Amino acid sequence: MGMEDQTKQGSPSEEYCEYCGAAVGRGATECPRCGHTGSSTPLTGAAVAASPPTRRCSQLPWYYRASVVLILLFLVIGPFALPLLWLSPAFRLSTKVVLSVVAIVVTVVGVYLTVMWVNYMFHRVDELFKVMYS
Repeated sequence: MGMEDQTKQGSPSEEYCEYCGAAVGRGATECPRCGHTGSSTPLTGAAVAASPPTRRCSQLPWYYRASVVLILLFLVIGPFALPLLWLSPAFRLSTKVVLSVVAIVVTVVGVYLTVMWVNYMFHRVDELFKVMYS
């Protein structure tokens, strides 16, 4: 119903979700990957190949929504959220690359600063013990 033929991407017997691009069985009414059920005005032929998939965040599962992915990526679990970022259809490829690089740089800088702070604290404690016990 909402799944469109894309002869450019595979065999004519395959259909692809117009929303996330995942391969689905012919005649399927719902995408197994993103749960998209189609639209009232399907695209055909060259229009499908020329148009990018639509990204309606309200139809995504909660864990693929842009706000959830960004919160997880930068505030909760850091680089462990990168697979979720790359699986989410809410972001374009260029956005995924930029966010991945930023997340990795933030993580590396955070680890470096943490190591430097711990080293500084050990030196301060060592100086404190020297003053106390000398």
